[in-house]
Amino acid sequence: MIMLGAVYTHYALHDKLDRMAPGIVFSLLLITRLIIYRQEKYPNSNITNEKSTKINEEIESEEEEEEDLVDDNQKILTEKKKD
Repeated sequence: MIMLGAVYTHYALHDKLDRMAPGIVFSLLLITRLIIYRQEKYPNSNITNEKSTKINEEIESEEEEEEDLVDDNQKILTEKKKD
């Protein structure tokens, strides 16, 4: 946050880019490092992982229901053939 404040201060004072460049580069490096740190610390906290897990569970339950229906239909057909 301090680095972003420093870059903003340079911008507000209408400094040239060569004066702001070190602050911008260092800010980007710190933000990148923060992202990497968060990914390492919380690897399974991704929302998309949670959503995909729920969707996979729903798909599996639907597939099981379809298999049960197919089995039931096959049993009915074999009974009709016997009669």
